[in-house]
Amino acid sequence: MRKILFSLLVVLGVSFIFLGASCITITTNQADGGVFKSIDKAQHWEQKIAVLSVTPGAQNLSSVDAVDLALDPQDSQVLYLATKDNGLFLSLDSAFSWQSVNRLPKGVINSIALDPKNRNVIYVGMGNRVYKSGDCCRSWQNIYLDATPVTEISSLAVDMGDVNKIYAGLSDGRLLRSANAGLSWSTINDFKARVKKIYLNPRNTGIVYVLTTTNGIWRSGDGGSSWQSLDSSLAAFPNGRDVLSLVFDQTKPDAILTISPYGILRSDDGGSTWTAYKLLSQPGKIKIYSFGLNPRNTNEIYYTTNNSLERSVDGGQNWQTKKLPSKRLPVLMLVNPEAGNEIYVAFSRTDLK
Repeated sequence: MRKILFSLLVVLGVSFIFLGASCITITTNQADGGVFKSIDKAQHWEQKIAVLSVTPGAQNLSSVDAVDLALDPQDSQVLYLATKDNGLFLSLDSAFSWQSVNRLPKGVINSIALDPKNRNVIYVGMGNRVYKSGDCCRSWQNIYLDATPVTEISSLAVDMGDVNKIYAGLSDGRLLRSANAGLSWSTINDFKARVKKIYLNPRNTGIVYVLTTTNGIWRSGDGGSSWQSLDSSLAAFPNGRDVLSLVFDQTKPDAILTISPYGILRSDDGGSTWTAYKLLSQPGKIKIYSFGLNPRNTNEIYYTTNNSLERSVDGGQNWQTKKLPSKRLPVLMLVNPEAGNEIYVAFSRTDLK
């Protein structure tokens, strides 16, 4: 009990930095959306939507549409939540409470990227701009503005081996890279389709994967200098190239798991060959919205459908079905890499692009 009270006091104290010295209230009115957390590997869930606010009755997170969710690589108690219409939120206490980041311009945040070596540095993609904070969200600098107003910054990634190297994926298919933490940028490829997500292999950040909306999945083994489409290796799996998200199995040099309309696929050789997990449904019969892998025990796999969470503790040989705590779409999932029993799921009324 003392630990909980101490954590709350610390959060309330830090919130003065963001929100100003005033009376603090925690809102509790709730719908069934926002972020839910499990501390027992998806057996039970608790809604985590309380927002620290200087305005009594301010909106909590129960009705927001989640767009991106990120854990601080240096402190897994720190989370960032990007929303469609309500901006950016920050939690310093494992989602026990949240606070609004108010000093960003209004707009839809499509992506969050965190510096893995400096917890004060955060990047967000909003509209056709990239913003950077070097002081933990107290102030923001516009470090990229695309010449075309309708173009969106759809994904961001920071190289954990060289944190000055930043990747930005655009809605028109271009992939940009900065070698100096956003001071200047260059185009390194054009995938001819919206970049959905950029992934860097944490064991070798020269290995980069890019997911696109209509042009499949691409791999670079040299930090983006050359690219290879993985279409041919996925040809045996109908719609397997339409990858929605990707997770690395960090127990091997270049092992990845993907979800697609086909189901869940695994490659242990960087996408050269694939095997399919046997799910409870036939391939292509259900839509998977999000999935996660316990980095400390890669036999523990999770994925969500529109109304359930499926869990395997034996590497996908058998699955257990758990009811989700919300009727909204479970679009994002995070497994805490420091505590594999902790799982976060964020919900939205609409599917992500």
